[in-house]
Amino acid sequence: MNQLLEFSPLIVFFAAFEFLDIYWATAALMLACVLVLVVHRVRTGKFKTMHIITVAVVVILAFAISVITGPANSFVFLFAQDFLHLRGIVTAAMVVGAGAAGLVGLLAGRWLADRVGRRLTGALAMVAVALLATLTYTGSAPALVAGYILGVFAASVFAPAAGSLVNELFPTPVRASVAGWSLAAGVLGAVTGLVAFGAVAGAGHRFAVAGLVTFLPAALVMVLFWLLPETRGREPEDLWPAT
Repeated sequence: MNQLLEFSPLIVFFAAFEFLDIYWATAALMLACVLVLVVHRVRTGKFKTMHIITVAVVVILAFAISVITGPANSFVFLFAQDFLHLRGIVTAAMVVGAGAAGLVGLLAGRWLADRVGRRLTGALAMVAVALLATLTYTGSAPALVAGYILGVFAASVFAPAAGSLVNELFPTPVRASVAGWSLAAGVLGAVTGLVAFGAVAGAGHRFAVAGLVTFLPAALVMVLFWLLPETRGREPEDLWPAT
């Protein structure tokens, strides 16, 4: 019963997405997460203020990260083919290079998360993603290839640190609800990033300006990683002993 309750927000999201659309699914997910937290509070009598603060920080970070990664990934091939007129062989080689860089990035991210810490690795990696995404759209073919491949590397470094941090931050009864809120914030962030980037880029094909306006402000939000406790070498029970 506890496991069903824990994963119910994600079940609601995918069901709503299947029969309605992403916007209704996001709204349903957020409502389901609220209901799960209420049920947890009623059943256990426990819900600490620190939980709320930590969830809020994670949700804001998820929103800002998706503002960066949404347009950074979605427009790159349109930019390469329709504006820089790169040959297909070049974009294919770029994808192959990004695949290799991604594998190396995952290994590096795992090593850094375990030795440097989840917060520092995650924050610096996502700032690097934002800067490299900005480089990608500056308007030259070398910048596009280098920015895309190195951006995939940085995003892959980010993944192990961020994944570990979010899973280790919360006790089991609320972990799935936090995942639901993060997913909802990510969807909203991606939509916001795509709309903002597309609006600026569409006004005179100013992709470089769109990158500056969209990616750099979101990168500043990564400072919020320092409001989260470092989980490297710690168990969830150490962070929430009374839960």
